[in-house]
Amino acid sequence: VKTVHVSQKILSLIAASSMLVSMGCSETVLFVNPGSTPPTRVDAKIEVETDHPTDSHTLDFGEVYAGETREKEVTIRNIGTDTLQIQDLVLSNNASFEIILSDDYNVLLTPEASTVVLIAYSPVQDEHIEGTLIVASNDRESPEVAVRLLAEGLAPAIDIQPPSFDFGNHELGCVNQVEVIIANVGRAPLVVDEIFYEDLAGTGELTLANSNDATFTLDPNESTTVTVLYVPTDVEP
Repeated sequence: VKTVHVSQKILSLIAASSMLVSMGCSETVLFVNPGSTPPTRVDAKIEVETDHPTDSHTLDFGEVYAGETREKEVTIRNIGTDTLQIQDLVLSNNASFEIILSDDYNVLLTPEASTVVLIAYSPVQDEHIEGTLIVASNDRESPEVAVRLLAEGLAPAIDIQPPSFDFGNHELGCVNQVEVIIANVGRAPLVVDEIFYEDLAGTGELTLANSNDATFTLDPNESTTVTVLYVPTDVEP
């Protein structure tokens, strides 16, 4: 009786195993709503587009003045047959670029669905700059797509020559002078709010001969000159 009982158990296990084998595992296309569990199959295919006329993986901001911000769109589309999961967005190389996600941005895209990512560029200095946006997804063939970021930051840059000057020794009562050149070597207008002079010695031997009292603007590659006069009245330094 015991032997028969064991045999029945074995036969039951074999039958159950046979049933599992015969059932197999069916494959299904998974469409998931945002906020639910990520897909387990990966037959999704990513497509990334920009407004560049010749290279859809390049985002060119052109010339942007310092203090201003320009935004451009990167469109991410699912051209596969399964749900596409956007796993990460990473900016590299420069802090002047910023990712801005709108309220309707989705990380899970059904076939033919798309979403938009905004990239903002805000220059703080005169610069030619490049960066990279990495879009990581569950696309098996292209798990990471790189978008090249280009921009020209236009800002003023002041240059003063000479940065220092020594009049040396001169006879009492003789007039000596040095011209100080103030130039804009940047690529945006330079606004000069004020030019003021401070006589550290307090003797009046050094004076500022000419200056613009009002605010004025220097365009790129433009300069102006102010003159400092030295008239020694004693032998003290």
